[in-house]
Amino acid sequence: MTLGQALEKAFLELKDISNGSQKINYLAQEIFSLSYTDLILNKSEILDTDLIKIFEKAIIAVKSKKPEAYILGYQYFCNLKFKVNNSVLIPRPETEQLVEMAVMLSEKYFKNKINFIDLGCGSGCVGVSVLSRLNNAKAILLDISPDAIAVSKENAKILLKDQPLFINSSAELYSPQDKLHLVLGNPPYIKAEDSGVSESTHVFEPHLALYAKEDGLALTRLWMSHYVKFMASEKSFMIFEIGHEQGAAILKHARSLNIFKKVTIVKDLYNKDRFFLGEI
Repeated sequence: MTLGQALEKAFLELKDISNGSQKINYLAQEIFSLSYTDLILNKSEILDTDLIKIFEKAIIAVKSKKPEAYILGYQYFCNLKFKVNNSVLIPRPETEQLVEMAVMLSEKYFKNKINFIDLGCGSGCVGVSVLSRLNNAKAILLDISPDAIAVSKENAKILLKDQPLFINSSAELYSPQDKLHLVLGNPPYIKAEDSGVSESTHVFEPHLALYAKEDGLALTRLWMSHYVKFMASEKSFMIFEIGHEQGAAILKHARSLNIFKKVTIVKDLYNKDRFFLGEI
């Protein structure tokens, strides 16, 4: 079968799927190791039979609305390739901004010599990405899910020379021994009845990492209240990803703790409230 024939068959298969052509092109590039230009110019290329079978199975999975990252078993994040499965959230592009903020603060205030924790680490995308950029950082990656910890360990082993400490625990039950310069987290922040969650996300991604009580704010409040006690008093920062309608409620809670010198909500690239930033 030629590339052109495989693509034509896939397009017919997914003609009623939203963004079907985009999904087909992405999967074809990844599975056949081709560029987008190759898809356009080299349609007469004969494809490997085994790869065709993998591609055809992937197209069937797309019809069931399974995310491409779970189909392939990996997702790119901060120019790194992270293994993923349905025990961890799929890393999102907007979360890369959290990594950039953490690296910037580390370079500006700590000259990369920091202790930090990544709460609810999932695939390890945040903590591992930060560690890949800093030379003298020490990190703790924590998650309540043992399956998520297994995935993050695998990614760290592949992507890092020096390994972080992994903790399988509820975040509020863990007490780090050393003071923290950065507390990073992407807590579950979606309220259970949120109708804006896509069917694909709701069906395939782990609810433990998606949903929280108190209109999605329960764990953000809990983690914040617990970890301010372990932040370095001379200078330290907390950065949490949040829901775009949660900024005011989170600022109210942060101010009620009477610990932060400064608190602010940082917008994402789409000009939506996306991150809480607290400074001690």
